[in-house]
Amino acid sequence: MRAIILEGNSEEVSRALLELGVKQQDIVLSKDTDSSQSEVGDQVGESEGCRPMPVAVARGLLSRRPLSGAMAEAIVAIYNSGKEGIFGNELCDLLSHSPAQFRGMMGAFGRRMWHTPGYEKDMFFFEQDWDNEHGFRYSLPETSRLAVEAELSEKLDGER
Repeated sequence: MRAIILEGNSEEVSRALLELGVKQQDIVLSKDTDSSQSEVGDQVGESEGCRPMPVAVARGLLSRRPLSGAMAEAIVAIYNSGKEGIFGNELCDLLSHSPAQFRGMMGAFGRRMWHTPGYEKDMFFFEQDWDNEHGFRYSLPETSRLAVEAELSEKLDGER
């Protein structure tokens, strides 16, 4: 067993744990009652200093290798959810995936992202907001939406 003790606000601790190889879904942050720092419910996936992936990099992410059918379906569902987004448990139901299968699929997508030419550590493809009742809500920033329109247009036909 390994114990890690980190000090900092939720954003700093989350970033450090991700750098250490801890999966994002395994990160649980406790509320610091002595400060006004952010809580678990405060957009853990969207960090200060991070930026949406540029369209060219996002297009490369989507096109450099074929996407699995389930991943393409998930991206289209997130696209179709608009600014409101869609919760991970809703994506699990839509894809007929267990939570573990969904996490594995998203982990594979993260690995794909890390190995995409032009990707930098401060970029994100999905916007992720944490909801204490429902978990992560996924949506796409405008640059990712444009990349999806360019690379997955055949899957979007009739859905825009």
